[in-house]
Amino acid sequence: MQQGYYKTAWNDIKNSPGWIKKMFQLALVAIIPVFGSMTINGYLYGWARDAAWGVHKPMPAKLFGNEDGKLYSRGFYIFVLVLVVGVILGILYAISSMFSAMGVSSAVSSYSSSRSSSSSGAFAGFTIIAGLISFIAFLFALASSFFVWVGSMRISIYNRLSAGFQLKKSWKMMRHDFTGILKIFGMVLLVGLILGVIFFILFSIVMGIFTAIGVATFGSQIDYLIDGRYSRVNWGAIAGLIVVFMIVWLIVCYLAAVLGMWLNTLTARALGYWTRQFDVPAWKGQDDPMPFELRPAAQPGQAQYYQAPPQAPGQAPGQAPAQQSPYAAPQQQTPGQAAAQPTAPTAYAPPASDAAQQVPATPAATQPVVEQAPPVTPAGQVPAAPAGAPEAPAPAAEPPAAQEGAEGSEKPL
Repeated sequence: MQQGYYKTAWNDIKNSPGWIKKMFQLALVAIIPVFGSMTINGYLYGWARDAAWGVHKPMPAKLFGNEDGKLYSRGFYIFVLVLVVGVILGILYAISSMFSAMGVSSAVSSYSSSRSSSSSGAFAGFTIIAGLISFIAFLFALASSFFVWVGSMRISIYNRLSAGFQLKKSWKMMRHDFTGILKIFGMVLLVGLILGVIFFILFSIVMGIFTAIGVATFGSQIDYLIDGRYSRVNWGAIAGLIVVFMIVWLIVCYLAAVLGMWLNTLTARALGYWTRQFDVPAWKGQDDPMPFELRPAAQPGQAQYYQAPPQAPGQAPGQAPAQQSPYAAPQQQTPGQAAAQPTAPTAYAPPASDAAQQVPATPAATQPVVEQAPPVTPAGQVPAAPAGAPEAPAPAAEPPAAQEGAEGSEKPL
């Protein structure tokens, strides 16, 4: 489990050129119904997908750039996932409100009915049912936020809608590192609370200033309105004050939206780093077991360690077999992180320098050891791989293409 998801995500944001401008742009796009949400989800979770793959690069320069060609499809799938969860939550709250209304109706009828005891009992029953459904809706909203996060990451990696609704897979990922995602949730609550306090302070300041101006400037206008002397009311001044108040209020709301968009960006990037621990380059199909599911179960009282497959000669520990991929490799890789999966196993050929390195140096008076030449392979025939060498499976999830012009990146073939 990697620590400091939010700290790492914040460093990535502030090191991105023009990140403040992007926050204001995202807040403006959020005003557009449906399309705005799709674009924002595609943009943020596309950047989070890079973090899950271990690709370290700043935020995409263009909001509508669609560098990987999947901006809108990814955003649409995540929008559908959020919409389904929202519809279910709305149905639960609607049922709760219906029972509350039935309880109020029974309470009102108890005053006009001779059987007030039965009406009071119905009021208590409906109220209890409404409260219970509201509590269930609260728990559903709390749990669904985790599944929406993990489902959005799975959608961004596989670019399929069905990957986001694999609740069993999402639950296995959360159970594997529930502490990490719980820390992200706690930081969302903490940062959201701080932003809420800041917004409340701004709202109080704006309301206080305009209330003072209104009382001081138009106090006499109230008497005219009460007495009905409308001809003496300065309607232009009142209209001007209302217009200025609405403009200032819109500015305050826009600043609050910018802060909220910054929180969403921070959360999405942190989720990308949380997902990286699941060895995303080694993922196969969305229905196949994930790498951590293939590790042997630990015995009681024994720590669980992952036994890596035998390495081919000349291959670094923890590194996948060499291959040629049409995608650019990540710009930076952490030690022990697997590279992009190959499309076919590579033929094994012993290095030419291995035999010379294995012969120890002999003194001048000692007879030199005669080396045995490796078996000659007929022309056109590929040497067979040694026994026990791992066979690399073909990947199903595509790695993100590296940013054009970035240092250490390659263009797709």
